[in-house]
Amino acid sequence: MWNLSSIGWRFTGNLPLRVGEVCSLPVTVPPSQLVYVAAGIVRWERGEEYDVETLVVDDESRDEVEDYLAQHSNDTMV
Repeated sequence: MWNLSSIGWRFTGNLPLRVGEVCSLPVTVPPSQLVYVAAGIVRWERGEEYDVETLVVDDESRDEVEDYLAQHSNDTMV
């Protein structure tokens, strides 16, 4: 995973995903929290690089992502 937000994901992988396809994604957010996106739509793909917009995620997974982002927001601030 290269980029993570509460509304989407950018990652590299050898998945057979196509633009416009709806998919589900289990993702492990460091240190080891499993986040499950029940539905996401592939917005673009370049070879093995993908951008998926989150459409449906359960509350617990959304909270895990928001907690992770809050803990790491200082890492990217200038």
